[in-house]
Amino acid sequence: MMMANALTRLTGEKGEERPIEKYVRFKNNINLWYKECHQWKITDEEIKILEPYYLPVSGVPTTQEKLMLLCMEPRLAHFSLKESNAARKICAKKQLDKIPELKEKFISQCPRRELGEYVWHSAIEPQMSYAFAEPHALAYSFIAIQILVLATYYPIIYWNCACLITNSGGDEFKDDIDENEMINEDEIDEDDEDNDEEDLVEKKKKKEKNTDYGKVATAIGNFQKRGIKIVPPNVNSSAFTFSPDVKNNSIIYGLRGITRISNSIIHQIIARRPYSSLQDFLEKNKTNKLQTLNLIKAGAFDEVEGIQREDIMKKYLESIADKKERLTLQNMQMLINKELIPDDMAFYGKLFLFNKFLKTCKDDVYYKLNDAAISFIDKYFELDFTTDGTKILQRVWDNAYKKAMEPMRAYLKEHKDETLKKLNSALYNEVKEKYAKGNISTWEMESINFYYHEHELASFQKNFDDFSTLPEEPEIDYSFTTNNGQEIKVYKIHTIIGTVIDKDKIRNTATLLTPTGVVLVRIYKNQFAIYDKQISIKGEDGKKHVVESSWLKRGTLLRIQGIRRGSDFIPKKTKSSMYPIIMKIIDTSDGHLEYQQERMEVE
Repeated sequence: MMMANALTRLTGEKGEERPIEKYVRFKNNINLWYKECHQWKITDEEIKILEPYYLPVSGVPTTQEKLMLLCMEPRLAHFSLKESNAARKICAKKQLDKIPELKEKFISQCPRRELGEYVWHSAIEPQMSYAFAEPHALAYSFIAIQILVLATYYPIIYWNCACLITNSGGDEFKDDIDENEMINEDEIDEDDEDNDEEDLVEKKKKKEKNTDYGKVATAIGNFQKRGIKIVPPNVNSSAFTFSPDVKNNSIIYGLRGITRISNSIIHQIIARRPYSSLQDFLEKNKTNKLQTLNLIKAGAFDEVEGIQREDIMKKYLESIADKKERLTLQNMQMLINKELIPDDMAFYGKLFLFNKFLKTCKDDVYYKLNDAAISFIDKYFELDFTTDGTKILQRVWDNAYKKAMEPMRAYLKEHKDETLKKLNSALYNEVKEKYAKGNISTWEMESINFYYHEHELASFQKNFDDFSTLPEEPEIDYSFTTNNGQEIKVYKIHTIIGTVIDKDKIRNTATLLTPTGVVLVRIYKNQFAIYDKQISIKGEDGKKHVVESSWLKRGTLLRIQGIRRGSDFIPKKTKSSMYPIIMKIIDTSDGHLEYQQERMEVE
């Protein structure tokens, strides 16, 4: 197994037999190795020197250790340990400028040139395509045996899950949960007090590593395309990372992949299982509003609650919406803000706000009045001011205000049920707009970065191109010849739509999850900067306020036109193109796509 792993790394010279093919021949018939030695005019005495290095590996030395030992063999080139290690590095790194000198040194130090040339050709030269060290090949062999056992004796979902964990980077996160040790990554351990600052920073980094959501989404997208079922997380059964569900032949999404859910929260969730309901979960765990919302959006309570996710979300939003059980004049500000005061009662809204203003104008036992306040009281009340006409006694105004608001009190009492219903509905819609816009597909992208339900742009895909069906090289739409005789080829432009799941500022790429799969969009550097820029404006408070986030932010819906080149999509347009290369999709609600064509401009 170790030899097979090592041999797969090696290539032969063009037109020559590969080392692995030679290994198979010699292993089946070792006499063929002896025949090769005789063809190279190697004597029987010299063969005896080579046998300890060649026979255990069926005549094909493949590892870096074998190269070093052959170089150090006293009856061959008799290199020192330092010289043999230098030879290993030259071959491993394929330092072409140093190879001729190494070759001549090795061959010239052998007792006979023919012997040196054979060892160089059969044992050293093949390693210049990057050979393994034996511990490296051995480790791969252990993994290979584990794979064979896993794929042979266990349901295939285990193997699929293992591959998904690796491809998504899930194996980078620690999974051993100690119920008695709840780690809070925001705190430094008490026994760390004597450590220096650099040690503490390093320890902090090791405690929790950020999830690469783009890597996770790309891996999931590729697995879904192969028909492998990946289901949303579950507070009662999800592990740290992905885990196999043999009974349902599916892979359960891990808790670590949910946005805003830290390691300490995961430890908490797992340690305090099982949960019988969302309420039971909230009583056992200290999760904040956004964390709870993301767990709901991810589907973590679907099975526990046994109802539709929209209904779970509605129940939770109602619990945080500050719904009112009764109405009094203390609720007037809220009724005004929600525009729930009818036109024929509008005066009482004005009166409430006027009274609220006067409360800010206290001066001893008086309310100090400006011209507008004096005018308001003169218009609607018959009350006495102070002799200079700029103040009014607080008790005089308070009594008048209380009496004047009686009709509003009576209205609220008479219309309590309908007004309360409207107010609570407005409060609910407010928190829904703030925390749970969109549908289940939108929620899944926000919380777990993949769509278990249908892609939110799936119904529009028929109007756009499927990247996977496009030719790998751009199609020529037409060509023309310039005045100086140069032929210009104009490529056929295609258009794709999807959700941004990742970006790479160094490579100027964005990963787009389309309704038909994951696409890597390679954007020209100057274009990337334009679409990735976060646009801010200086407010009256002197601080910068974001007015438009990057269009390459995770979760943004985009329409991109361009060409396919290999495995990449390149944004591009022709002179006749009606639209910009990238447009942001801002609304899908009415069955049509609404776009923002250009970035915002600020002075």
